Amino acid sequence: MWLADGWKEYEVIDTSNGEKLERWGDYILVRPDPQVIWDTPHDAPQWKKKNAHYHRSNKGGGEWQFFDLPKQWDVHYRDLTFHLKPFSFKHTGLFPEQAVNWDWASGLIRRAGRPVKVLNLFAYTGGATVACAKAGAAVTHVDASKGMVTWAKENAAASGLADAPIRYLVDDCGLLCASIYSTFVVVLLFCFKLSHISNRPLAPHGKTSPLLLTGSPIS
Repeated sequence: MWLADGWKEYEVIDTSNGEKLERWGDYILVRPDPQVIWDTPHDAPQWKKKNAHYHRSNKGGGEWQFFDLPKQWDVHYRDLTFHLKPFSFKHTGLFPEQAVNWDWASGLIRRAGRPVKVLNLFAYTGGATVACAKAGAAVTHVDASKGMVTWAKENAAASGLADAPIRYLVDDCGLLCASIYSTFVVVLLFCFKLSHISNRPLAPHGKTSPLLLTGSPIS
């Protein structure tokens, strides 16, 4: 198991009874996590100092309860900057555990010794996109949500990559792959459910596949 232990501005402070207590920069959030099946005392003082708490509903979904949290704030990972904001289904716009994949992909790019083109599918708000671009790759960022693509552009700009060779596409990842997949050296595929593309071939028949890095967020 690889640990995303390079963070300075994110940490899981405590976990108990289906929830995790996290620090995101200067702010403390409590969010649900079904993997937390133990019920331990809330000894950490930050439980009583939370800035926001996401309550999951028994009927599905849930809602945020805010105490003292801005509509948007920033966190930094190494030389990258990300805009955060609470939105639907407990999310903040970033999966910090994916930082270990950003580091790995960045290392591959820096050691390649040649130009690298990266296709980032289901690219969300662009964590992997900005990491790969910062490492020197030309990145094509693809997500079906226009809002997520806009957010990714903002993260790139905040990380000093406004003029980097990043191409942003609002498109269906499965359909797009059939035409451009084999033109890339690295394909990043970090989506919630791989079933989204399970019935669609990623590469046309007879085409050579690039390095495919896959994974799914766990929170």
